[in-house]
Amino acid sequence: MPYLTTLPAPPLVLPLEPLTPTSFAPFGTVIVSPPSPTTRSLLVNQGSATKHPQISPFISTYPTTSPAASSNLNLFICRPRTLTPSGEYLCTVLERHPYTSQTFTPLPGPRPKSHNGGDRNRDEDPVRWVVIVAPTREETVEDVERGVGEKGRRGLPDLERMRAFVVGEEEAKAVTYAPGTWHAPMVVVGRREIGFIVAVNENGVGKEDLEEVRIEGGVRVRVEMGGRLWKAKL
Repeated sequence: MPYLTTLPAPPLVLPLEPLTPTSFAPFGTVIVSPPSPTTRSLLVNQGSATKHPQISPFISTYPTTSPAASSNLNLFICRPRTLTPSGEYLCTVLERHPYTSQTFTPLPGPRPKSHNGGDRNRDEDPVRWVVIVAPTREETVEDVERGVGEKGRRGLPDLERMRAFVVGEEEAKAVTYAPGTWHAPMVVVGRREIGFIVAVNENGVGKEDLEEVRIEGGVRVRVEMGGRLWKAKL
């Protein structure tokens, strides 16, 4: 589908932040295992399991005048992104789903193999995924003229307030984007692909399922943690 518009990239270099429920709260929900001790729980399955209900909202607010949306589980196999020689990822696209939440749950990958066929330590072949988000800026006259979004969802992404969060493969976390949250397509860095189960509502109408904005030149994201770069294998 066509982009809503093209925005110039601000002169920013985004650092990576740890993904926590508190830090990500303005954009959605982080699902953590094991959950917080304060999370509501129920003993189920003849006492053999603990259920933590409603850990993340699954929202559909499609217009009643539109085709009915279905709740879907999709599988995304995300390959490592190419980084610049200085270890930066250039974010050139942001998207949002105006009427639905979207939850990404990573699948455990196979243990990497060494050259002689044996198992290799995962620390030698690290995998990370990066969540890049932006708040919606206040509505402008230009936005109204473009017809960006619907009532209550107008406004393009505020690129000056973009943020980037990092998750390690060994961390038991999933992430839910709230409806209308601007975000980059999933960014995997390291040397191996990651599979995600994605829960989303979809009605098949392009502009209602997805809106995209192109960022001219790209916003730079510094892909490192603890001073160490996580470079994609080129």
